[in-house]
Amino acid sequence: MSGDIRIRQLEYVVALARERHFGRAAAACHVSQSALSDAMRKLEAELGVEVVERGRRFGGFTAEAAGSSSGRSASSRSATPCGRT
Repeated sequence: MSGDIRIRQLEYVVALARERHFGRAAAACHVSQSALSDAMRKLEAELGVEVVERGRRFGGFTAEAAGSSSGRSASSRSATPCGRT
């Protein structure tokens, strides 16, 4: 299924939005930081847009990724992907 966006990749996006840190998002998803980063890069390639601002630190999401949000906060603690208990 190469080229298909997977639910897990979207869960990583939610965890990254919530944690605002690659290491903490990876820990919340029980994967390595490099696995989360690789999955995000694959998602970006599949979408054809850069989703995450990268640098020495997590820089947030790009304008293309943010799109037209409907006023809902992506950092809501009620989101459960990867942070399941």
